[in-house]
Amino acid sequence: MERLKNSGDEKSWDEFNSVYRRYIYSIVKSMYVEESRIDDLIQDVLLSVWKALPGFEYNNGKGRFSSWLATITVNKVKSAKLQKSRQLNREHKAYEQQNDLSSNELEQMFDKEWAAFLTQKAWENISRDLSETMRKCFEGFMDGQKIKEIADNLDLPENTVSVYKKRVSTIMKREIHRLREELD
Repeated sequence: MERLKNSGDEKSWDEFNSVYRRYIYSIVKSMYVEESRIDDLIQDVLLSVWKALPGFEYNNGKGRFSSWLATITVNKVKSAKLQKSRQLNREHKAYEQQNDLSSNELEQMFDKEWAAFLTQKAWENISRDLSETMRKCFEGFMDGQKIKEIADNLDLPENTVSVYKKRVSTIMKREIHRLREELD
């Protein structure tokens, strides 16, 4: 351990890895970790050891190195299990919430999301063909600004802003209709 800490060379790390990897593996395996997650946990433990090396001071009076390594390993496994448990709880709650919705509510939610998607896609399709002024006017409306506010911001007459809004709205409606026909 001291040689690894002081030299930090690859050969010392490989030797450390070959000596202690099986020990870490046996601890992780004994804690009933799925086989697919074992290698990741071993890597997490080894990374923690690597990061702790610069400040590590071996003191035989405080305990054995293997106990320190076991403590790191157990803590990593517990942390991973807790994290997985929390993820499963979140997924379960989301599933329960989805099941609590009636088919009518789900349909309404899907329709709302579809309409938002079509609107966004339509805007992406048409905005690049609009003049910068027309685009900024309509973006102002989408942001909830009033005609006067948009006119003041862009130094335009209010009636011009209204005309731009109507023109772009018509183009948007046509594009949304086209996308519905194409994608529905």
